[in-house]
Amino acid sequence: MSLLDQLKQEVDTRKKAEEEIQQKIKARDEFYRKDMLPRMVNVYNYLDELVKTLDYLDRDIRADYFIQGVGEFPDLRQSNYRLSVDSTQNMKRILLSFQCDKEGEVTELSLKGEKLIEQQVSSLLGAKLEFDQKIRHTTSGRQKETTMIVKHFVPIAIVIEADVDTSEFSVRVHNLPKLGSSKQVLPAKDMNETFM
Repeated sequence: MSLLDQLKQEVDTRKKAEEEIQQKIKARDEFYRKDMLPRMVNVYNYLDELVKTLDYLDRDIRADYFIQGVGEFPDLRQSNYRLSVDSTQNMKRILLSFQCDKEGEVTELSLKGEKLIEQQVSSLLGAKLEFDQKIRHTTSGRQKETTMIVKHFVPIAIVIEADVDTSEFSVRVHNLPKLGSSKQVLPAKDMNETFM
């Protein structure tokens, strides 16, 4: 086999591999358009109707949260429902957000020790809680004591995403029914009326 024959064979092999990749991309995109996108639209329509109904009824829905290191936040009221999408044409992400709060209520706590203060700040920031902090330093400049004023406010988010590459949906929930995050991955067929 001549050098030219070897090179032509290499070109053919590469072209076949590129064609296979293009066919997979085309099949994946077609599956998204025919199966996943309609499911995303159904979820969006359901959540949109739910948000409009909750806003109209203005129901008094309450929740209690326990904040590690801070204490109990009882009787917080759900409000401020918002629904958004990344695109109306090629929807791959839906975000439902709302909050639980008790307007004007705060909890004040005092902490001593740099490590304890860092842990509490990290915990509050991780849950996206709102707080003010007054820090008192030692003469060496190290953080020694702090007073935190934590608002009785808990933001909640539910994110539904279509993963076109894996043909799956991921559902991430933040701060519901308790502080923290969870994630569930579903095959496309399971994103249906039963799920909602």
